[in-house]
Amino acid sequence: MKQIGLVGFNSENFKSLQRKYKNLNFVKLNKLNSKNLKDLIALVAFDFEKINKFLISRSYTKLKNLKWVHVPIAGVDKYSHLFDDMKFILTCGKRINDLNVAEHCLALILFLSRQLKFVKNKNDNRKNKRPIEINQKKALIIGYGGIGKKISFLLKEMGTEIDAIKLHRNKQKSKYINNFFLIKDLKKIVFQYDIIIISIALTSLTKGIINYEVFSKLNKHVILVNVSRSDIINEDDFSNFLQSEKYYGVGVDVLRSNKLKKYFNSKDKNLIYSSHTAGLTDNFSRRLALIDKNLSKFDLGKTLINKVNYIKGY
Repeated sequence: MKQIGLVGFNSENFKSLQRKYKNLNFVKLNKLNSKNLKDLIALVAFDFEKINKFLISRSYTKLKNLKWVHVPIAGVDKYSHLFDDMKFILTCGKRINDLNVAEHCLALILFLSRQLKFVKNKNDNRKNKRPIEINQKKALIIGYGGIGKKISFLLKEMGTEIDAIKLHRNKQKSKYINNFFLIKDLKKIVFQYDIIIISIALTSLTKGIINYEVFSKLNKHVILVNVSRSDIINEDDFSNFLQSEKYYGVGVDVLRSNKLKKYFNSKDKNLIYSSHTAGLTDNFSRRLALIDKNLSKFDLGKTLINKVNYIKGY
């Protein structure tokens, strides 16, 4: 019987899966070590921290029978240096957090546009302290995957005019997007926009694409929001941009560098850093539904959903 380790599942969900999949032998795991994993052919995680340590430590190299590992996050770029070692199928939580990340993005935009950081400061002496509307503003979404699509839906409802940049040329159409562009067009068009949103996946092709050449062309009243990985942005160029204050507001969800945090800690700049919380939600139904579908496919020997392409990096 196929033995599958379940990591981070509560008793109710564990028993529910046991009842549903009679052909699968589930093992509830609190700790991941070579002794209790040696007979597993699959490892499915609801808990990120434990599976993350397992992968980072390369403990999987000791498991000769392992065929499939599922991680509950979308950002598998952090494991790209390990892909050559992975002799199993890796699936991820891509798409399940699209809605909450999109809502988070909108929250950052509104926090900046309404200047909520300063509402309690009666001694506010800044020049540009009047809130702005995002209605009829022009926005560019860099990265039109699942998150980008949800962001475009929310912004369109706010009356924003939206263009988007895609990784690849195709005939994709959207009632929310006026114009589609490719990454190569970014430096030519970026000056046009009041709001720039970065939601593109981090790969070898997108690392550092937001750099001095882009920053130097931005509208000096731009709102810039990044809900993707911090490495999409060149750190030194970003630091110089923040110091220049040639922007209306900047919001980021992820910062790797303490060097940059000093700017976001400033009390008199329209900046916000949300400490990598865009993916958090009180709704776990989408995560469970994805796992359920993949368990069914695994049981039947079918292709799994959200299978990571080790060559593309996502």
